[in-house]
Amino acid sequence: MDSLLGESHVPTGELTKAPYNGPAYVGKFLLHSSRIAGPGIPLAHSPVDQRATEFSFGSHHRGFINFAFVDGHVQSVNTQLSSRLAGHLANRHDGQTIGEF
Repeated sequence: MDSLLGESHVPTGELTKAPYNGPAYVGKFLLHSSRIAGPGIPLAHSPVDQRATEFSFGSHHRGFINFAFVDGHVQSVNTQLSSRLAGHLANRHDGQTIGEF
């Protein structure tokens, strides 16, 4: 099961500012429409999480991030999910089979 898309980490105070947020269709800033997952890129625990980067998935919901998966289901994922497992969910070509998490 691979993720297709998820909520973007946008820190408090950055909702209307580039590069964290902006229209995805403009194309000027890759970060308006892209996030990555894997070791070294933590999921943001909240909009004030200092560990998260501009590349992190995140949400203004505390404790979970909503993701849509390639099989069509939507799931809230706990922000405690390891960055290693998040990387496997984001990489459909790594050959890893992910069970329940």
